[in-house]
Amino acid sequence: MAILKKLHLTLGPKIGQGKNFEVYEAPAGDGVVKVLRPETPPEKLESHVGKLARLRKLGFRVPEVMALGDNWALMERIHGQTLKEIQTAGQELSLEQMEQLRVLQSRERHEGFYIGDLNPKNLIWNEGAADWIIIDPGAIRQNRDPEYIDQKLNEQAAKWFGVGAKPLAGLRRKRPCRKGGCR
Repeated sequence: MAILKKLHLTLGPKIGQGKNFEVYEAPAGDGVVKVLRPETPPEKLESHVGKLARLRKLGFRVPEVMALGDNWALMERIHGQTLKEIQTAGQELSLEQMEQLRVLQSRERHEGFYIGDLNPKNLIWNEGAADWIIIDPGAIRQNRDPEYIDQKLNEQAAKWFGVGAKPLAGLRRKRPCRKGGCR
């Protein structure tokens, strides 16, 4: 990854916005540029990129960071629909999509943490990879207590499927992660 402190990018159209970042189409190629919002402290960018690297190292699917500036990151563009777009369109999740959500949660449980911002807008289903890609992890909270992690994972499921939803809870234990991975 190149660290380009003084490069000035011409941004394409704005395509999204979160609490800390605004997201624009990259000027050329197949990427996006995440730009810190003016009120966001600069260390948030370094933290965000570090979390993505940590998740990638653990086997989670995240976008590649291709270049970094003082207040921006040029990242791989992930093609597909967010979980939110699928839900808003009234589409049913396929068995494969449900299974991959279970695998994602199983990995979190196995690693003893949960990804704090896995809301439906931050998960993109990539048909080519047949997997969910995490585009913004938010906080990663470490905790080795399985009951605490289960509680947090059930809260994630409620975000994904509605209040009180626990569709993934009983299935995690049927397919635990092993030393070789979660697949």
